[in-house]
Amino acid sequence: MAYGVVHRFAGGTEDQYRASVAAVHPSDGSLPDGQVLHVAGATNDGWIIVAVHVSQESWEQFRDRILMPRMQEGIEGGFQAPPEETTFEVGVAEVSSGNKPIEGVGTSVATFIGLAPGGQPNK
Repeated sequence: MAYGVVHRFAGGTEDQYRASVAAVHPSDGSLPDGQVLHVAGATNDGWIIVAVHVSQESWEQFRDRILMPRMQEGIEGGFQAPPEETTFEVGVAEVSSGNKPIEGVGTSVATFIGLAPGGQPNK
C-alpha cells in the first residue's frame, strides 16, 4: 500500500528546501527510488513537504539510507532542525484519466498550495 509522509519545517524557507532536496534526490531531477509523488511549498509558518512512496518499506529505506545520514552530516544551506513528521497509509488515490500538468509549474517540482481549514471543496 502506498505510504505518505508530511514534513513541516517551522521557519523553513524555499532556499533551505532546494539545498536539502539537492542533497537527497537524484541529480538528474528524478524522484528517489520508490517515491511516486513529491510536492512542497511555503506555509504561514515555514515550509511543508508531502511525499508518497510505493510502500512504507520504500519510505523507510529512503529515510534510513539516504535522508537521515545526509541530514545528520549537515546540508549546507539546508534545513537546520528536524521537521514535525506525519505519516499515513494512502487509502485513496484518484488519478485523472488525462495528462494535465499544473499550469506554470515545471514537471520536476510542484508547489503544495495548502490546506483549507473549512469551506466547500472545489469552490
